[in-house]
Amino acid sequence: MFDLNQWVYYLAIILCGFAALFMRANQVEYSLVDATSGAKRKRATAVYVVTFVLVGYIVFWAAIRNGIVDTFTYIKRFNALSTEISFDALFKNDEEKAPLWKLYQIILKRLGLNWHFFLGSVAIVTGIFIYKGISEFSDDVPFSFYLFMTGLYFYWMFNGIRQFLVAAIVFASLRLITEKKLIKFLVLIATLYFLHKMVLIMIPIYFIANMKNWSYGIYTCVLATMAVVILFPGQFTALLDDSFEEYNVAEQFAKDDGVNIFRFLVAMVTPTLAFIYKKQIAEYDNKYINVMVNMSLITAGIYSIGVVTSGIYIGRLPLFTDMFGIILLPFIIKRVLPKNVRGPIWVASLIFYFVYFYLQLEEGMYYTTDWFRALDVSGLTV
Repeated sequence: MFDLNQWVYYLAIILCGFAALFMRANQVEYSLVDATSGAKRKRATAVYVVTFVLVGYIVFWAAIRNGIVDTFTYIKRFNALSTEISFDALFKNDEEKAPLWKLYQIILKRLGLNWHFFLGSVAIVTGIFIYKGISEFSDDVPFSFYLFMTGLYFYWMFNGIRQFLVAAIVFASLRLITEKKLIKFLVLIATLYFLHKMVLIMIPIYFIANMKNWSYGIYTCVLATMAVVILFPGQFTALLDDSFEEYNVAEQFAKDDGVNIFRFLVAMVTPTLAFIYKKQIAEYDNKYINVMVNMSLITAGIYSIGVVTSGIYIGRLPLFTDMFGIILLPFIIKRVLPKNVRGPIWVASLIFYFVYFYLQLEEGMYYTTDWFRALDVSGLTV
């Protein structure tokens, strides 16, 4: 725990506990239904303060890191990036995968700012969107952040930051999907395409997510999508080639053994509960809840493909839909489950998510920053 600086992650779990006690002591009541109703009741200030502290904690560590997993590659590429690239060369070159991403780095370098500012600013911007999504929609902020940590979504702020920035923006843009603001949504996706082209998958997801829960239509769409991915992996390889250039893991595909089975089981928790209590959920007749239920089903479908195909290729796709689970699961437990099972399910969720979190950390997750003594992990030096 201490030799790999994993206490940084465990402390976030402790903070969730204190945050929950604070909210309970102050009897702060807030709900997803109120937040998405026509009345749009304003949430208590404590909701925003607690969300800011919790999200701000992990953003701080993401901002000052140095060599965690792909971080060293980001630093190396930032330092090697030429500032002489023209605007036309960035946006008119078909081989340029992420022109907005590179343009931002060029601007920073021309302003004389180093990689510390680059990593820090990306972490802060990503954190702002995570903060917006949780503070605006969560029924239980400490629990949502607990899921954010123990579900390992936070680790994308250290590894795979370009895709996670895009996913965080999509997460905070739930209203565009549920309110069916199609034109605005397409403009957003078109813009995000220049950051990470995998975001195009959100176009069909937009329509699937707005279907009626548990209808034949959504079953058909999810199963058809699964079939297409399995039968035509080459087309998806072309779509995801952008990510492979960034992570430099294409050579590992041949020996890829699929998505971690524990990751799949974790992803199945929310849609399973949503299916069991679908009648109770339907009584709310809330389009935000309905969209997130469909998102959870899409997530489970994609992960199930990843289990039998590729964790490297397919395993990244659910990130755009999976994070809605940290909003939906607290709602189901707090508002949908019968009172006699609410407590046991909540405790079971805390335990099983923590076990998953612990097991993943035990596989060698670490943390490094210039603020600590540099660690030599797997030959990595900074």
